[in-house]
Amino acid sequence: GRFYTSNAAAVELHVSLDVLTGVPLEVAVSPDTDSERAHQPEAETLTGCLFMADRGYFDKTRLCAIDQHRGAFIVRAPVSINPRIVEAYDAEGTPLPALLGRKLKTVRYALWGAGPVDLTVEWQDGRKAPIRMRLIMTYNPRHFGFQYLATNLDRSRYDTLAIREAYRLRWQVELLFKEWKSYANLHAFNTGKRAIAEGLIWASLTAAALNRYMAHATQRITTLEISTQRAALSAVHF
Repeated sequence: GRFYTSNAAAVELHVSLDVLTGVPLEVAVSPDTDSERAHQPEAETLTGCLFMADRGYFDKTRLCAIDQHRGAFIVRAPVSINPRIVEAYDAEGTPLPALLGRKLKTVRYALWGAGPVDLTVEWQDGRKAPIRMRLIMTYNPRHFGFQYLATNLDRSRYDTLAIREAYRLRWQVELLFKEWKSYANLHAFNTGKRAIAEGLIWASLTAAALNRYMAHATQRITTLEISTQRAALSAVHF
């Protein structure tokens, strides 16, 4: 509702999804003005896990904390970042010495239309130790721009293709949002009372969660593949 003066109030859903099971782990409802970063899982809870998030959640300090707690991450970085390049390789692992020591923004036009580049980049934050991480830089011909994927996964075990393929799994949370917004009656509510609106939102989400649970349970019992989206669509009728 934030795009219309007559419906100015809007909320956001913040969801942590287990992509291996398709089950939401945590759900938070907040005003649309709240920062997304305040609703991320704590770094100490991600030991042994792979954390994936869109560019709104890119935070160098927090990603370092995940790494310190022996967690892994693949997070999309905004195109505004401009770290210094420490290491550079093409998709086949061939070194690219011409990129070393340069700022990221200064090499983008030279790599326009090229294949994926595997970088180690560094930020120097005043008197603190520099922050380093791996950055997969891929040209997107559809949008005529670059996509940056920041990760701490080992280059010797996970090449650029593996990182890009793994990050595609994050799209499952977008499909979950589409499922909820389309088939869980999450629409504008005709009330000005916050408690009533919030209660209706949680009622819709509870019904959607139960519906997904039943789809998963049916799949385990019958060993047939069950589409959670079709299950959500059928629930509209009852």
